[in-house]
Amino acid sequence: MEKTLNLIEHSGDWGSFTTDVSGKLIDVSLDFCEHFSIDKRDWLGVSIHDVIQGSPGQKQKRVIFATLFGYSCLLRVTNKDHQKLYRVILRQEDLDHHEILSFMNAVDGEKMKKKIVKSNRYSFDEIVGESPVITHIKELAARIAASNSTVLLTGESGTGK
Repeated sequence: MEKTLNLIEHSGDWGSFTTDVSGKLIDVSLDFCEHFSIDKRDWLGVSIHDVIQGSPGQKQKRVIFATLFGYSCLLRVTNKDHQKLYRVILRQEDLDHHEILSFMNAVDGEKMKKKIVKSNRYSFDEIVGESPVITHIKELAARIAASNSTVLLTGESGTGK
């Protein structure tokens, strides 16, 4: 409960900073200066690469992970008028480790659901035939289907393999 209240107290006020086209800081909010114990005048004109340790790559998402002055943070990056606004969404003390893992597992689970291709569902009962050979093939196929093996079916085309 305390962490939730802490998040509400700080939501939106960890501060932000803005960079120009060349990646130099052109503005730093008062909240950012207070929470990260910096002086705005010392950081104006400094490269984003000096502010963000492990600086972001070329292809940025809208929300990125960054280390700012020794604090692990999540930043929302907004492009506007040839400038980038970096707003601190969360700082490491806002969240519990287990909450982050739960979130990541949920995100990974959603990705996996999207990747799974719906396959056709058939039953061995749909295989026509009652001869001993067909019965043996059905039993063999059922055993193989239960394993994680790859099977190659060969034969003439058009035979319904």
